[in-house]
Amino acid sequence: MLTEKQTSEADRLSKYLVGSAAPHGAQHAYWKAVERLGCEMDGAESRAWERMMGSSFLLRCVDAGLALLRPASLLRKRVFIMLAVLETEPGLADHFLPQDRPRFFLIRVTLRMVRAVSCAVIGVCLVKMWRLA
Repeated sequence: MLTEKQTSEADRLSKYLVGSAAPHGAQHAYWKAVERLGCEMDGAESRAWERMMGSSFLLRCVDAGLALLRPASLLRKRVFIMLAVLETEPGLADHFLPQDRPRFFLIRVTLRMVRAVSCAVIGVCLVKMWRLA
């Protein structure tokens, strides 16, 4: 049985990655993988992770900053574990398989690219300030 904190973390990561809460089976698979792969954090990483779990904005920015400065960090490893688990969920297949897109989809992608660059700049500053890299 998962604790409320574990469920909340799994849901927060799922919402960040696919826009919806994690299915119950995915929550359990995520925590099983975290334990098996030894992704326990301490010190600065643990404090940063707690902050990230409290804010979608911080999660997005710190993940982007770490992608540039320290891509192999345990924080990013947890994000990738959840991504791998979500990819195996049949109900979420549309998020990972190619789809026909409307013509104006390019505008949406462009706006997301601008957001990604902005988050990366903020994230790099946070990563350095929190001494994660």
